[in-house]
Amino acid sequence: MDGDVAGRGEGDARQSEEQWIEDASQGLGGKCATGDYNFAMRGIHFVTDENGTRVAVQLDLDEWGELWEDIYDNLVAEERRGEATVSLDEVERELRAEGRLRD
Repeated sequence: MDGDVAGRGEGDARQSEEQWIEDASQGLGGKCATGDYNFAMRGIHFVTDENGTRVAVQLDLDEWGELWEDIYDNLVAEERRGEATVSLDEVERELRAEGRLRD
């Protein structure tokens, strides 16, 4: 099912599709593909493709904003890993020369 939420196992006849969607939207979890129960986390929803493969995650930023900032900072740092670096002394000299930093 396109737009599915994490934890729904195919063939789980114990609950209707509508009930599962309602439970998932409230973070109540469900049965995963391996048959084990997972623990849903409030404010985290997985988007799956038509085959049930997780392709994206949605985070409630009110709940997980600090975590997202950490993830984003790490992604930026990884992307910049090969870039040339500038020493702190050099940055301070440039800022002083521009009048943006005082002694």
